[in-house]
Amino acid sequence: ATGPFALLGRQHEAVVGLTGSQSGYLAGNHSYTANPVGNIFAWDGSYAEPAWGNFRALQDDRTRQSAVYGAMRLSLADDLKLIVGGRQSRWETRSLSETRKHHVFTPYAGLIYDLDPTYSVYASYTDIFNPQNYQDVNGAYLDPVMGKAYEAGVKAAYFGGRLNASLAVFRIAQDNVGVQDDNALVGGTANATYRGEKGVTSKGFEAELSGELAKGWQMTAGFARALARNADASRLQPQRPQNMAHVFTSYRLPGALSAVKIGGGLQWHGATYATLTTSTGVAARRDQGSVTIASLMASYDVSRQLSVQLNVSNLFDKNHYDFAGSQIYYGAPRKLLLTAKYDF
Repeated sequence: ATGPFALLGRQHEAVVGLTGSQSGYLAGNHSYTANPVGNIFAWDGSYAEPAWGNFRALQDDRTRQSAVYGAMRLSLADDLKLIVGGRQSRWETRSLSETRKHHVFTPYAGLIYDLDPTYSVYASYTDIFNPQNYQDVNGAYLDPVMGKAYEAGVKAAYFGGRLNASLAVFRIAQDNVGVQDDNALVGGTANATYRGEKGVTSKGFEAELSGELAKGWQMTAGFARALARNADASRLQPQRPQNMAHVFTSYRLPGALSAVKIGGGLQWHGATYATLTTSTGVAARRDQGSVTIASLMASYDVSRQLSVQLNVSNLFDKNHYDFAGSQIYYGAPRKLLLTAKYDF
């Protein structure tokens, strides 16, 4: 529920709400009796279905979350707004081995000052509470990520709000951040093990420009730099890039061709690497330089209700890798996706 209220001769806004969700994750296998194939050189490749035994649950997690939240947007002056709020969260999950519960209050606050009709500056603070289902080498679940986040920036609205720009700087301090622990697995499962890093700090900035440059011409472009460090100042999760940039644009053709829209974009990220210790105790590292991926799109409005669109991702079929912990996967190759949309 949200609405205005009057206080000390000024108009303010308030919001209160309630949210809840539940989810489940079940994994396991069946015992079975294998059938021998005999002489493999005479085997024709056929294989009878085994006799399956009962299902055995190896992981059964049931999670419930609920929260009540509220916030006020206080008008301290015509050009100065204060936002204060909080969220009381209740989180509970039951697994085969244990039940975990957390009841946490997370406050936040922000201050916005309008310099003029175009520019405004702001500063904000919030607590962080993020439960996680990662397990360590002993099978114990990691505690929730806890921390504090600070942000300040400037925003601008040009051409009556059709073009928006923003620049923000941030600093985040967190404990219990889950980091994959080499290639070790949780006993009896295929799940990777994690460790909770304490004293993790992240700082950086983000800049973005988005909106309408001219009639029918839309664009969004941005750059972000984030430096994440462990308590000992070493780089945290180097498989994630520290620098990222993107630019996307689209243009709807004028006049008789207004049913056609074309566009494209580029995504770039800086160098990354993954490290692990092999089964023989050798430290290994794989580096990847910066990567740029291009994409294209075209759409056509067949009628007011029906439209078709073609998207081409990784236009030049760039060979690259996705790092996940100490694992390395090939990134998605060139892909074409044709969709049709009908609005009733």
